[in-house]
Amino acid sequence: MGLMTVANDFQANLPQPVQIMHEDPRLADTRKTLWLLEVDPRFAKDVFVTATAKNIDPVLWACNIYCESRFKRTAKSIKGHKGLGQTPDAIMRFGYDTADLMVAACILDEKRTLAKGDMQHAMMLYKGGRNPAAKKEADKVFDLYKQVSARIKEAA
Repeated sequence: MGLMTVANDFQANLPQPVQIMHEDPRLADTRKTLWLLEVDPRFAKDVFVTATAKNIDPVLWACNIYCESRFKRTAKSIKGHKGLGQTPDAIMRFGYDTADLMVAACILDEKRTLAKGDMQHAMMLYKGGRNPAAKKEADKVFDLYKQVSARIKEAA
């Protein structure tokens, strides 16, 4: 078997691109969420991809990022956390939004594992632990999520 035959066989076995005929309704809801929050719609795909990669509701994820940084890439907390997801020791440079959001999604997913699947408890851990300040910050995310979800439902 020649080198060209092996290369052709390899190429033939690669997954082929799938043409999407309809937009995933969760991506559409992510776009609506960003519109309601008056955020640049170009973030929609990054928010959607990183949320769904970690089985996080994309609307909840968008609300969390909004509360963390208002989707400002240069945001910096008083604790020194940086970027869209306000991750500790963030080394993200401008233009690496997907990586920034993915690191943050991985952190939330890890917290959800520690919280045995309880997303409200996980969000509190993500926000700083089991303390009143973290609970208050987590509650802000869920309050915004409820408001945005209701507006999306009304528009449907």
